[in-house]
Amino acid sequence: MNTSHLPARGETRPVDDRRSAKQISDNNPILNVGILEEKWGRGALGHARWEALIDGLKQQVGDFTPANTDPESRNEAMFRLARVVNYIDHDPGVERIRNHSVGDGFLDAIGSYDSSSEVGRLEAFSQQGYPALEEVFNGRVRGDYRTVEEITAGPLFKGLHAALSDEELNAFKAKIGGDWESPEFPTDRRAELAANAERVLQIIDRKGGKESTAGNGKIDGLREYASLAPDLLQPEFLHTLPGSEARRLVQFANHGFSALHQQ
Repeated sequence: MNTSHLPARGETRPVDDRRSAKQISDNNPILNVGILEEKWGRGALGHARWEALIDGLKQQVGDFTPANTDPESRNEAMFRLARVVNYIDHDPGVERIRNHSVGDGFLDAIGSYDSSSEVGRLEAFSQQGYPALEEVFNGRVRGDYRTVEEITAGPLFKGLHAALSDEELNAFKAKIGGDWESPEFPTDRRAELAANAERVLQIIDRKGGKESTAGNGKIDGLREYASLAPDLLQPEFLHTLPGSEARRLVQFANHGFSALHQQ
């Protein structure tokens, strides 16, 4: 299941994906374990929480249950559910506890009830819809005590400064909540803002792109020298290659989250 770009309302299966709802469910075991399992929870409160979650998910992705007698509608709903659940499972900015890790195929139901946890994010999605998946601005996750200097020391931030003009960098900072380099903010606040920026950069890196290697911990796709390519007539594209991670970074600075939804 592709987890490189944010799921979107109305998303449908690729043209060559003709799997049924059952096949999609079988291919994604994460849909049948943890809080998504019907037998999850003990007692009336646990079952009520499960029912509320399932009802909310149906409101957002469509009815993926056997109660939906329209096969095509159910197939698409199950595909959208799989996209959302797998995206949350692979989201590096969601809080995890115990031995759970990114992409482990299980949404941990133990921990905080707010949207910083895996199940909390899924429940937020069931109530708020797709905007809940864009909650990247929670700062450092619980247990992350890195300073702003430690967060920004990695190669992801080198790509940030190389790809963006001063104006674009300011726009990027505005979109993630503020300037982590500003001495006007307290130390902890700067670290939280840097963590927000890191999260966006991680999402872009995870997507990959042309002239880019997905998940290699840096932003690829910078031009080594200027050329006479047609897109250079647009100043915002001066330093980045078309379709690359660096170009997506520029697009995020200029347009926000719509850049992260694009395949």
